[in-house]
Amino acid sequence: MMYIFHTHAGSASAGTTSTIPVPCKGRVVAARACSPVEIANSGAETIDIQRGTTSVNLITTAATYVVKTNVEGVSDVTNGKLEFDPASATAANQVITVAVSQLAAAGEIGICITFDETSNPYADMVGS
Repeated sequence: MMYIFHTHAGSASAGTTSTIPVPCKGRVVAARACSPVEIANSGAETIDIQRGTTSVNLITTAATYVVKTNVEGVSDVTNGKLEFDPASATAANQVITVAVSQLAAAGEIGICITFDETSNPYADMVGS
């Protein structure tokens, strides 16, 4: 396992997106985020960890976010095991996309992504 740390500049005027190059072949197994500012005061905010535009892990804050607390993401049941690969012929598979909804107040969001470089997304499949 390895940890990928990312600081995202959130906006109060629109949703924002950033990309992180993957260091090696693997998959996102967990994600969490925190912020030193009040980012949600009128409704829940989302931080979507994606391969391309496909969600692999979704972090959703409470309607009233408590400053400097970790919010754990939830792996997508269908797409949570999608593999990233810097050598992929498909550009979207070479990076992790972070899509953040419009925030209540602009500010930095710290994101920690747990990345499994030894994973085999098909390891849990039963052989025939």
